[in-house]
Amino acid sequence: MGKSVRDICSSPAQPHKSQVYRWLDEDADFRDQYARAREAQADTLVAKIMTTVDGVEPEPGKVNKARLQFDAYRWHAGKLWPKKYGDHISHDEAMTSKAQASTSNAVATSREGQRPRGRSEGGYC
Repeated sequence: MGKSVRDICSSPAQPHKSQVYRWLDEDADFRDQYARAREAQADTLVAKIMTTVDGVEPEPGKVNKARLQFDAYRWHAGKLWPKKYGDHISHDEAMTSKAQASTSNAVATSREGQRPRGRSEGGYC
């Protein structure tokens, strides 16, 4: 499946991890190879997810274990290749406009001399 830089560099026959990170900063070809390796690792994790999910027996303990494995593999794949497997956040423009209008109204009200009410004045729950 692939190992982390820390795991690889812990072997005495391998370079120190600081050297690997230096190569990533300085060498575009090495950086591209590293990125492709991480993408391949993410694809492998996703394949492992499918194997785990497809092979689970319908028993509560086994289903819960498979669910936990699924979540862990999915999270890791999303960190390795966020554009493909990461959580995607979509912003609703209508909601953004409403929030901006609400904020603008609150600022305008505060500028007109009205101050927010405190706890003793019934302003807080």
